[in-house]
Amino acid sequence: MSRGWPVGFPISLNGRAFEIRYDIRHSSSSSSYRGPHGHLLLTATRLAGTRWPMHQVDITKLVGLLARLVSGRRRRLSGDADFDQRCLVIEDGVPVRDGWLDAATRKEIARFVDEAPLPGTIWIHDGALVFIMRDPWTGIDGPVVRALLERQGGLASALERTAGVSS
Repeated sequence: MSRGWPVGFPISLNGRAFEIRYDIRHSSSSSSYRGPHGHLLLTATRLAGTRWPMHQVDITKLVGLLARLVSGRRRRLSGDADFDQRCLVIEDGVPVRDGWLDAATRKEIARFVDEAPLPGTIWIHDGALVFIMRDPWTGIDGPVVRALLERQGGLASALERTAGVSS
């Protein structure tokens, strides 16, 4: 974009590289972007290995109206009824290999969405694990971001493990 968006900076934590970005996203009739819109705060880390760049996965914690809207109207991806009641997982494009959403990975996803400082979307896209939060970012400060990145690093490691990447 000509306005210099997105604005971001790299950071490393526990040996893993992250990028924190502020972006404004919108769609129009000529846009192929699908995802959260508005003023967004994104934390991203690359996933190791060659398999994740082929896939796109969106994960959202089901709460309130969203939980009621999707109950009973979607395919149960994980086979874990408790997890599927709590999280909506959508694979877009090339399906991820069987077994990627195993019990350990579901546990990391649930932990991440439960402990996230704000509601958001987990997005596996172009080989990166991205967490997207919409404005307002009430309560976001240095220690909160550090804790978020530590949990995101744990989730990234779980995803890499299921893709056959050794840590």
